Amino acid sequence: MTNLTALERTLLDDLTKDDFYENGLDSGIWVDTFLAYTTEIPAKEARGVLSSLIKKNIIRPIAINSDGVISFTEHGKEVMRELGYDD
Repeated sequence: MTNLTALERTLLDDLTKDDFYENGLDSGIWVDTFLAYTTEIPAKEARGVLSSLIKKNIIRPIAINSDGVISFTEHGKEVMRELGYDD
């Protein structure tokens, strides 16, 4: 399993609480909305954690109308399942 920091685990858990997590691990999460309304991690710090998760190939940025949207990679879905999250 990929080594995750406590902040990375917290942020991954927060992703599952986002309003746009309606399709489970296949969801696209709007970054600005997530940072503003879902996670309690300060935005600047959360953006750093998101970058770390991208480098670890757990999430990936996707472009929809040029806005910031992220989704789980296949590896990220496996990590989430190992952490106990279902599709």
